[in-house]
Amino acid sequence: DRCSPERVVENLEAIKLFLSVPATAFVIGADPRIVEHAIRLRYADRSADAGSGEHDRLVKDYLEKVIQVPYRLPRLSSSEIETYMSLLFCGLYLGDADAESCISRSQKEREANRYSAFGYAKVKETLGKEPNAPLSESLTFSSAAAPLIADGLEGNPRQIKRFLNAFILRKKLATVAKLDHIKDDVLVKLMILEYTNDELFRELFTLQSRQAGFP
Repeated sequence: DRCSPERVVENLEAIKLFLSVPATAFVIGADPRIVEHAIRLRYADRSADAGSGEHDRLVKDYLEKVIQVPYRLPRLSSSEIETYMSLLFCGLYLGDADAESCISRSQKEREANRYSAFGYAKVKETLGKEPNAPLSESLTFSSAAAPLIADGLEGNPRQIKRFLNAFILRKKLATVAKLDHIKDDVLVKLMILEYTNDELFRELFTLQSRQAGFP
């Protein structure tokens, strides 16, 4: 799904050639929206002779002939997002050995109970000591922000990592600008609003700027 629309269809056509070969299987990991868009563009000329409903059916039929066992990955839960964020911060603020210990411990914890979060208490127990100050602050943040991020970003790991990068950058910029009144929970909510509804975010920003007396 990172190819051009033409390449997407060419890859699917190549796979179709081998679908009847014994003991052969293909695992396709892709964003269905991108694939469907590519197919629509490929057969756009047929839409002139058929309605939009018929054209959508053509796309669906095409995919059903290629994708014989479809499966959609479920979105991450709040506890899974907290674990993911915690491990990212462990990789950022710990040495390689300690970070690897936390990753191994989280895997064992997940095997025992997949619904529990690997957060501050588990990291402390794994390290055998209090986490350093930056990690401790980040783990506390992860616990509070995970439910908001789960709802706002729909549990997408790529978006979560991108969100955290942007959050860390804005916190550093706030420090440089000596804005010590920034609240993490408010910043998280505003950033999620900016990501999910940019138009509403801009309206809110304009309203707040006017109320604050800025031009």
